Amino acid sequence: MSLAKAQDLFRLAEMAKARYRGVALRDIMEEFAVNERTARRMARALEDVFPRIDVVTDDERRRWWSLREVDYIRHRGFRDSEIAALDLAIRRAERDGAANEVNENGSAKVSHGSGVIISLRAT
Repeated sequence: MSLAKAQDLFRLAEMAKARYRGVALRDIMEEFAVNERTARRMARALEDVFPRIDVVTDDERRRWWSLREVDYIRHRGFRDSEIAALDLAIRRAERDGAANEVNENGSAKVSHGSGVIISLRAT
């Protein structure tokens, strides 16, 4: 499996875990800009890689894939885009005088989904 496909599969797993109902083929097709056949392959790969995935068929015969108990997905760290967004938020808070949100040294504490508190400093 190529790195790009592995990243897409991991992103799909994050989606399946983050959404209460999970993801349907339509969600996969829209998020990854793929056709139905490719979306089915991705869903099958998700089932292969994450054997504890829940697959439910609703009243309209749509299948939903959801991950409930896969702890290591939330421990993946931050993406570059997330770090950039946090940096921008710190700069805006400084500019707007939000003293409670930004320390005097230009840093802010951010709670990550895994319970880890990270101290960030605008560069």
